[in-house]
Amino acid sequence: KFERPIEEMFCNATPLGGSFIAKGKGGHGTLKPHQDWNIVDENKYRSFNIWVPLVDVNQLNGAICIMPKSHLWGKTFRSANIPSVFQNVEEELWEKMIQLNMKAGEALIYDHRLIHASGENHTDEIRLTTVFGIIPDEAKMFYYHQKKENTVEEYESNPEFFLYENIFEGPVKLKLSKEFPHTLPYVSKTDFAKLTSDTLGIIDRVKSFFAVKSALGISRQYK
Repeated sequence: KFERPIEEMFCNATPLGGSFIAKGKGGHGTLKPHQDWNIVDENKYRSFNIWVPLVDVNQLNGAICIMPKSHLWGKTFRSANIPSVFQNVEEELWEKMIQLNMKAGEALIYDHRLIHASGENHTDEIRLTTVFGIIPDEAKMFYYHQKKENTVEEYESNPEFFLYENIFEGPVKLKLSKEFPHTLPYVSKTDFAKLTSDTLGIIDRVKSFFAVKSALGISRQYK
């Protein structure tokens, strides 16, 4: 079902495949603030997810929340064993993030660097969504792995690795491209305050947009 909207809305984009995400009732389904993994060389390219709820999502069943402009907060490396540089400000992130109430079939397209999360499903119904990845046609895929505290390895990757291998076991069967020193610059509460100082107006505008969208029933659905 993603082929037609991807062809209509993107130029020179390679579809990577996707998955379904089922959030059951209870706090175990809470997804804390995070960035998705690097899968391309972000010095040159960007990678994206297309996130589509298959049911209406809101504060009751765990709608997605985003931190506006966080994809511009500097380069990070993200993978299974690379700690988040934002791990010390998770509480502050929850306070600043905005919730996107969406109708079934609507799509959120976001940069993998964007910080996002979703809260608890308080209902008895499963909150079902689907997510699909895309990258530029010319971009090569990579998998990043922290070899030791201050060293990151880059491996040549492919869609099949992410779809069919256990990606949490590390770079099994992948070819090492290079390794380089990398010291994680953990974001402090002071750093976070500076990063978010210019986003307050953006947050208000996004909140206003979604309020108007909900009131007017503005949506574009693909079924």
